[in-house]
Amino acid sequence: AAGAPPPPATFSCIPAPMLSGITKQPSDAAAAAWPSCAGGSTKLVWWGERCGSSGYQIQWSGVYAIDARTGAVLPSCVRTRPNQATPSNETLFWLGECGARPAAVPSMPVIACTDPFTRKWLSSLPVDHA
Repeated sequence: AAGAPPPPATFSCIPAPMLSGITKQPSDAAAAAWPSCAGGSTKLVWWGERCGSSGYQIQWSGVYAIDARTGAVLPSCVRTRPNQATPSNETLFWLGECGARPAAVPSMPVIACTDPFTRKWLSSLPVDHA
């Protein structure tokens, strides 16, 4: 539709209800740093939450790997944000921090779209009449 916002893959913010299940592939260097979990036969899935004083920034809380063919979760391939006063380099690399992208995935969104934008985007999706 004319004037409709682009799909999530092409804009730099993400509607807050979609902060779970974001699949992004890390850089090749990042994949090499987690070889049994981030590679050609796997997909990485992130989940996050709103953060910051406005509530429009995103902090990624964790990432896990799934088998790209079957969708099965790989149990030894989960990273979560530890409760640290100062994030470790590993946490910053894989999960970033509030409003800052993880170094492993520079294209990861870190801004939650405003509610009016989200409503407009959701209203542009096709309606399932099944």
